[in-house]
Amino acid sequence: MANLAKGVEEVDIISSIPGIGKATALSIVSEFRDIRRFSTFQKMNAFAGIDIRFNDSGQLKTSGFITKRGNGVLRKILYNAVMSMKSAVVKNVDSKNYVIDWYNRRSRNVKIGKKK
Repeated sequence: MANLAKGVEEVDIISSIPGIGKATALSIVSEFRDIRRFSTFQKMNAFAGIDIRFNDSGQLKTSGFITKRGNGVLRKILYNAVMSMKSAVVKNVDSKNYVIDWYNRRSRNVKIGKKK
């Protein structure tokens, strides 16, 4: 599989993220297929089924949930990639990863009960 990844620019870009290897990057690229077909990141999120939906009504405020309507395989790959990134940041405290910083902020806000 690593031989297939050689020369694919998207795989090189994704695998440059700490915690994501060539195999995971190749899996993400192969599930998305041609990434240029998505005009916005919201459409990419919807394709993966990770777009957030809120059911707010009157006084009721929800924290939101993902729709899970998209590609289930891609969603699992992305989940495992984020968990790998999280463990890579724990092992190397000096590394900066904005995805994990967002994940940690989001987790703290959900525990406190804030809606962001």
